[in-house]
Amino acid sequence: MSRGERALVVEVQRFSIHDGPGIRTVVFLKGCGLACEWCQNPESIRAGPEISYAAARCPEGCVLCLSACPEDALRDVREGRVDFARCTACGACVEPCPTGALRVVGREMDVPTLLGAVLRDRPFYEASGGGVTFSGGEPVHQARFLGALLPAAKREGLHLAVETSGHYPFALVEPLLPWLDLLLFDLKVMDPAAHGPV
Repeated sequence: MSRGERALVVEVQRFSIHDGPGIRTVVFLKGCGLACEWCQNPESIRAGPEISYAAARCPEGCVLCLSACPEDALRDVREGRVDFARCTACGACVEPCPTGALRVVGREMDVPTLLGAVLRDRPFYEASGGGVTFSGGEPVHQARFLGALLPAAKREGLHLAVETSGHYPFALVEPLLPWLDLLLFDLKVMDPAAHGPV
């Protein structure tokens, strides 16, 4: 099993019932070539890690994160705390944040680590006819990683699905198709101006 291929993962969401048959684990991968205004996962659009800030979770008067930022990208205000133009997403501000108001979105995972994470839910798949769905962002933008992971997951007997917009060359998805049980194709609005490229 390849440790060399790595993916940028937003989240591994357990007990999903809307992304294919049965109870599923949905793996949200980072990166998308579209910027749809209605995107349900806007944190997954950018291909690299980024800092997320939830002002509602930041305690009034808390400044523990300020001195941790090497880029001086944090301000002593609750609303608009992060200057995203200066932020390099290094994550130094996350550890001192006591409430999780600051977090890094996008962590690298290799094939064995991610496969191990989804296999924890095998009893749910077996009881319900479920499996694993790769979503995003656009999961096919990480086709090399999926090319290493899907065969390993299929050897484990998992039902595999990909949710896709189809916004990429067919050559990216073609080698993945033999390993997939289901392709959930999300046709976007036909006006290219409504979801222009990132």
